[in-house]
Amino acid sequence: MQTILTDTSEPALVNAIKANFHAFFDALEHAPSVAFERGEAITRSRTQLAHPFFQSAIVTRDAPGQEAQLVRETRDFFAAQGVPGFCWWFGQDVDWRPWEGALRAHGFSAAADPPGMALVLDELTEPDTPRGLVIVPVRDQEMLHEWGRTFGVGYGLPPEMSAQFLLLIREVGGAMQHYLAYLDGVPVATTSLFPAAGVAGIYDVATLPDARGRGIGAAVTVAALRDARTMGYHAAILQSSDMGFRVYQRLGFRHLCAMDHFVWLAEQ
Repeated sequence: MQTILTDTSEPALVNAIKANFHAFFDALEHAPSVAFERGEAITRSRTQLAHPFFQSAIVTRDAPGQEAQLVRETRDFFAAQGVPGFCWWFGQDVDWRPWEGALRAHGFSAAADPPGMALVLDELTEPDTPRGLVIVPVRDQEMLHEWGRTFGVGYGLPPEMSAQFLLLIREVGGAMQHYLAYLDGVPVATTSLFPAAGVAGIYDVATLPDARGRGIGAAVTVAALRDARTMGYHAAILQSSDMGFRVYQRLGFRHLCAMDHFVWLAEQ
């Protein structure tokens, strides 16, 4: 069982935001559909989803003097497999600045989103649950299929990519707990709870377009946060979309860091 983080200082929470996020990619190591390589300084994962966010290289330790070689080798690894692009992330203990020159020289561009946010769970502000809304944990494959369909539509994924994402989620298995929100009996929103690095990670928050603006996204997020608090966690983290940023702030999340990374895109 993992050690639960009790230090809720800002430096500890910033570290946990990045550590939890990177732990999600580590969870892909045993997924059959993922090509996963763990090197001495870089972990690489290639999924079946044709989107740069789902292809990743994570620097796990400093590699003085080897930056250019590792960047080139990793770029060639992904390019040879025909991916449209991939993201280059940095572990919580790695300084990104020594890598910047090599990354830019090999066609990467810098990005600083999504915002990394954290919440001390005792400071959670719970809004009223919208009338007619029922939120339940996903307990079987039938519900998980419905969860995947709802997430895909809410997040705006093309149908093929939505099916590939659901396969990936199935392969991750019990590392995550998923939640499905029903409004008057109709599935309208999703979220997932991923406990790792001593904190509760919130992922996969999506609401169907026609159901937005009613507090449903906040409510489904709070359902996962309540469970995390019951499990003994003291803090929760997430990476916010632009749409969700104000919603999370109202719940008590604080914007503590940028998820600094670089992106490489194949030439079109």
